[in-house]
Amino acid sequence: MLKKRGITPLIATVILVGFAIVILTLVLLWGTKYVKDLQEKEGEIAATKLSCSTGVGIALLSAELIGLDISIQVENTKEQIDGLYVVARGSAGQETMEVAEEIGPGEVKTIRVSYDSARVGTAEEVDVIPRLAVAPGIYESCSGQHEVYELEE
Repeated sequence: MLKKRGITPLIATVILVGFAIVILTLVLLWGTKYVKDLQEKEGEIAATKLSCSTGVGIALLSAELIGLDISIQVENTKEQIDGLYVVARGSAGQETMEVAEEIGPGEVKTIRVSYDSARVGTAEEVDVIPRLAVAPGIYESCSGQHEVYELEE
């Protein structure tokens, strides 16, 4: 008669250790790529924040209230700006609007934004905050470089 025998404990141990090494190697390779991607993203954000503090500057040349629109003339005094946040403040509150218009170095642009009078009331001042693109669709606001302009009716 034939006796059925399994694998020896030594061979089973070698197989288990080999399997554990393969799993550990796969986890380490995945983890290294994950950490590298995370470092690159954090590096881009840090570079953008540094650029916000040193390479961005705007000047509000004028701002005018035209009905429920605000016409703002902005001059970029330093590096490329990828857009603006415009905050309209009034007696009833404030509203933030995004302007996705790029402004090149030394360029002067007139921007017109509409605000909701139910949220703001009559706009009394406008706060313009430059923003820089970190990645497609992700922006960092340069709130330290903002400019405020008092509106007159």
